[in-house]
Amino acid sequence: MFDMRTDQVIIGVVGIGLYWLLIRFILHHKNTLAKSELEQQKLKKKLYWSIAYIFIFYFGTQLLINSKTTGWTPWAIILAYIVLWALGGYFVLQSYLIGINKDTTRVKKLNGQIFNNPQRFARSVAILNLIFGISIWLLAIAIPVFKIKLASWAPFIFLLAWLRFLVMGRLEKDDPT
Repeated sequence: MFDMRTDQVIIGVVGIGLYWLLIRFILHHKNTLAKSELEQQKLKKKLYWSIAYIFIFYFGTQLLINSKTTGWTPWAIILAYIVLWALGGYFVLQSYLIGINKDTTRVKKLNGQIFNNPQRFARSVAILNLIFGISIWLLAIAIPVFKIKLASWAPFIFLLAWLRFLVMGRLEKDDPT
């Protein structure tokens, strides 16, 4: 089914090993040790999750590239389609957490900072996230129904992201500093 060469495995293992050493260096650096225990734990969790992502990404792409039966292109398209559904789900989940659970810590600007008055913008951000998430899901539904080509996905996603960016920019202007 696939033929993964030894050099590809060695490159992956060495690369992940070097990244693990980088993580160890970062975690034992004086700037990291000066942070609070909670911040250190968050950083450690993020770094170890990133090594799992790198492992899955590298070996997954190697398996897809070396696949003799179908090639890697159809698998990459399927993966992109699944990511599209996950992205829509992420924004719908954010909308639920902000709108229904009243979690104002998730009411953030485009740069990741929390609004100065998150209660004022919670409803607007929740509705915006819901519309954006459902729009992405509608695109994901339309892809197989209307047989939309992969080259056409990007303009639709760009248009949706641009509209969200414009609305979020408008909300950020209304936020008192």
